[in-house]
Amino acid sequence: MMTVHFRPGAARRAIGVAAIAALLAAIPAAAPAAAFYRTLHAFGQPFDGINPRSDLVADTSGRLYGTTNGGGKFGEGALYRLTLAKTPTGAPKYELLHSFQQIEGSVPEGGVLIGADGGLYGSTNAGGAFNAGTVYRVDPTTFALTKLHDFNPNVEDGSGAIGGLTAGPSGLLYGTTGSGGQFGYGTAFAISPKGDTVAYAVIHSFGGQPLDDGDDPYLGRLLSSGNHLYGTTIFGSTLGFGVVFELTLTASGWNESIIHRFASVANDVLNPANGLIMEKSGALYGCAGGAQYGRGAVYALRPAGGGWNEVAIKVFGPNTTDPFANECSVVLSAGRLIGTSGGGGQNGAGTVFTLTPGSVLAVAHSFGPTTSANPWEPDNALIAVGSGYYVGATVNGGRFGQGALFEVKP
Repeated sequence: MMTVHFRPGAARRAIGVAAIAALLAAIPAAAPAAAFYRTLHAFGQPFDGINPRSDLVADTSGRLYGTTNGGGKFGEGALYRLTLAKTPTGAPKYELLHSFQQIEGSVPEGGVLIGADGGLYGSTNAGGAFNAGTVYRVDPTTFALTKLHDFNPNVEDGSGAIGGLTAGPSGLLYGTTGSGGQFGYGTAFAISPKGDTVAYAVIHSFGGQPLDDGDDPYLGRLLSSGNHLYGTTIFGSTLGFGVVFELTLTASGWNESIIHRFASVANDVLNPANGLIMEKSGALYGCAGGAQYGRGAVYALRPAGGGWNEVAIKVFGPNTTDPFANECSVVLSAGRLIGTSGGGGQNGAGTVFTLTPGSVLAVAHSFGPTTSANPWEPDNALIAVGSGYYVGATVNGGRFGQGALFEVKP
């Protein structure tokens, strides 16, 4: 039986404490902005992929690549490519490039990374020799898959990789697993992309300090900056609401430090399901559930005095049409944050939203309703495709009910 790393439900616990300080006070959302929107592809036709949860990446020609949780020829997931037309209203070209088989790895939730050699590198949540997931490379010309690693929790290896890969120090690729490792709470790992000389190592096992360390690095790739890797865990630490962690490469190996424990301040966000982005100043931005109204918030972590200060720069709510951050991602563009939320909006089925430097929130598009053929529940970050347009994916909805690709200009 296939082992799958299930995500938590949309509900998030909120902290019932005094009203948030003035800096964190919720600013009423702007009226929904008129935005260009169109559906590019509906998943779910025979042998197509279904339920895409990964973010997309672009090659040097601007073609977009992503993965689906299931579907494909063998029902184990698929790798696809989307080529946009030269005009925003032109018809896109969709291609299914590879259908995963169980022995290769199944449920490729994290998408792919385009390596320096042009290869498409990724990881899977399940399948492989030990049914605990794999790391793989897909040839960019033939789309044949080469398996680089079988996760084996029987030897304190990780299990269930869902966050994708990122390029980092020493020319290696880095990723996380949601479970397994020395303590059973997930790992961070490194692997070489160099063909037959694949060097694999667990660089951190989460949960070694049960009352302090994180538990379950979930969606979202590690963020690489110099000799540092940054990420989030959805659970763990003293109160169990997750952490932001930093892994630093030193002469003696990798050292972990916790730079924020969620729920350590009043009305903090909770259980961050996605990763982080960094601006030029070194500040980190993310999005998570909880906060004052239980709908989540966009937060920032800023370096200060040798440590980090966290602030919720926009709290969602109390408006019921605000985003609901059951899962939520942001990207930075031209001084504003552009994000997706898996819930909320006019139909309660997810949003594309914008956030200006003055913390003014605007819902640019509301997905759903879930009872229609409209796409709903965008799970990961948008990718810019030029002239203010962005492409993303929804895990559900669409013409066949199995998710969709969409384009939006917020």
